[in-house]
This record gives sequence, C-alpha cells and structure tokens, in this order.
Amino acid sequence: MRRGPKPAKSKEAKPPIARKSPKDDGARVRDLEKQLAEALQRETEGLTREAEAKAQHAATAEILRVISSSPADVQPVFEAIARNAARLCGGVLGAVFRFDGEFMHVGALHGYSADGEEVTRRAFPTRPERRMLAGRAVLSRATVHVPDLLADPEFDYHALAATADWRSLLVIPMLRGGEVLGTVGVTRAQVGPFRDQEIGLLQTFAEQAVIAIENVRLFAELEARTKELTRSVGELRALGEVGQAISSTQDLQTVTQGPPGRPEPVVQRHQVHPRRWTHRRGRSAKGWIRGGLSQRHRDWYCTRGPREGL
Repeated sequence: MRRGPKPAKSKEAKPPIARKSPKDDGARVRDLEKQLAEALQRETEGLTREAEAKAQHAATAEILRVISSSPADVQPVFEAIARNAARLCGGVLGAVFRFDGEFMHVGALHGYSADGEEVTRRAFPTRPERRMLAGRAVLSRATVHVPDLLADPEFDYHALAATADWRSLLVIPMLRGGEVLGTVGVTRAQVGPFRDQEIGLLQTFAEQAVIAIENVRLFAELEARTKELTRSVGELRALGEVGQAISSTQDLQTVTQGPPGRPEPVVQRHQVHPRRWTHRRGRSAKGWIRGGLSQRHRDWYCTRGPREGL
C-alpha cells in the first residue's frame, strides 16, 4: 500500500530576537558593582568588629594581669584602665577618679597635656558637683553620656575642656552595691555619641576597677590580721618559755633570766632574796622582794618575816 506524500511544513517567519540596549547593560553593571561594594563593606565591618573584639579582650586581660600582679597597689590598675579607655574608645583623654564618700581624688590621667594635667590635679580633691561630669556620675550613680559638651547646660569647665579639645564625653561610675567608689571616663575631640560597644567596654573597666579596689582592701586587712597573729604567737611563745622554765627547775635564777640564749631576762623588775622563811602552812620557800621596796621594808622582811611565819 503506497503512502501518500508527507504534508509540507508551513514556513512561518520566526519572531526576531530582541537585543538588549547598552543602557540595560550599564544598569546591570551598576547593580553588580553596588552589590559588590555592599559585600565588601559587610566584610570590612565584620573584620573591624572582630579586630575590636580582640583588642578589647586583650585590654581586659591586661588589666586582670595587672590586678593579679599588684594586690597591694591599685595605682597600676588605674593607669592601665585610663590608657586603654582612651585608646579603644577613640578618645583623646582617659581619666580615673576615686571617691571616698565626701571628696573626689585623681586616680590616673592619660593623654593630658602638661598644662591640662596641672590644672586638673590642682582642682582636686573636690566635692562632686553636677557641673563636673565625673561629679555628676557620682551624684547620680549612673552613666553620664554627653555627645556635645557645648550643648550641655550644666557643664562649667569649658576652660579646662579647651586645653584638649573636649567635645564629647562618657563617664561610668564604679559601683560596689549602692556605694560609689569613683568613675572611669573618656573624652573625644569630635562631636557625636559613643557606640554601645564602647559604653559596654567602659562599664567592664569600671567593674575591674572595683575588683582592684576590693582586692587592695582585703589584702590590707589580711596583712594587718597576720601581723596581729604573729605578735600574739610571739607573746604566747614567751609565756610558754617562762612556764617551761618554772616547771623544769627550782633555780630562780633560770626563771628570772630565762632559758639559755634569750637576750633579755624574763623577769626584770624583781629581785630574789636568798633567805628562807617558813610559811604559815609550814612550807619553806624563797622570798621574793620587789625592787621598788624601801630599805626599811627589806630589813623588816629579813628580820621579822621568818619569826612571824611570813
């Protein structure tokens, strides 16, 4: 059976392919560049945060080492805190102040010029006041954060601020419970708020300063207690030597002079009379005559004491 011819394919014209204009290509390029820039920015920010975290960790570890190596002196700790606060917060100055319950005292200053440090030290000790930002932190027991000192109506140390171009300032109080022990502060030359990471870092420094102060206090108490116990042990040892001498010998010279090798006599204000007399109970004992008795009393003891049974 013969097949018929295949039907002829219809020849229809294909639609032309639309070509993209150069403007569209430029937009795509710009989008890709924008995405690449954003990715690079995110990568840079991540690396920056990582570097800052490492630097902050190194600073806190350094301060802890200083605390461990200076248990009796808080000054090296304050100096390390002031130095790292200014360095890690982008500040021009770092300062630590102590508060004794009535007056504020300079703890440590970093980054001050010679004139600025002289003016600052001359202003202390002083009572805390709100016109001084560190004093305001003491009075309020709270963080004081001023992005622009010129816009703060209570700040009244513009002459001092002009010596180092203070424009923004952050102060954290050192708190032990509800008690204020001092402040940690940093100033910057540019206007603007401090970042949360910087505020948190300064709070960590303030907590470490409290630890250092408490360690020094406990170390001083322990040292005083140790000296007291050492003195008590020495007194008990001396009494033990006297008791041993009395129980081991009847030689009163040994009792009064102490055991061999003792530089000073145990009994210095007493003399021993060689006479013996009989007590009322009939026992014989050596008579002790105090060095403070007059000659008349001594003669009385020597002549009448034995006859009257004294």
